[in-house]
This record gives sequence, structure tokens and C-alpha cells, in this order.
Amino acid sequence: MDMKSHMLFDSGKEEGAREFGVAFIVERNMKRNVLDFKAVDERICVFMQGTNLLSYYLCNFILYFNAIYVF
Repeated sequence: MDMKSHMLFDSGKEEGAREFGVAFIVERNMKRNVLDFKAVDERICVFMQGTNLLSYYLCNFILYFNAIYVF
């Protein structure tokens, strides 16, 4: 991916290899429509984008769990 034409909004670690976390990738020309971004923790982030006519929230998350399925 060409990061010269895109921006990364992520909830990963600030230091080191920037492993873990979730992210949104936005084209740079759409940056003016980004209203808010909140990194709740490494596994959850909320992104708000909008225009004069429409605004919406997107939530990105990842869940890790161990499960045993009984059929």
C-alpha cells in the first residue's frame, strides 16, 4: 500500500514494532471528512467520518478467545 496517498489511524502500541492493534486506512484526500478518531485500547478503535449530509461511526475491533465447541 502506498502510504503517500493514504493515512493510517491505528490503536496499536506507540513504541517498538507497532505490532498489535486495529486500524482504519483513509485516502489523504478524504482526511477533511474525518471528524473524530478514538483509540479505546489496543483492540478497539472508533472512527467518525462525515460530510454536510451524512455522518457515521465505524468501530473496528478484534477478539481473541479460547472456545470449546460441543456439538
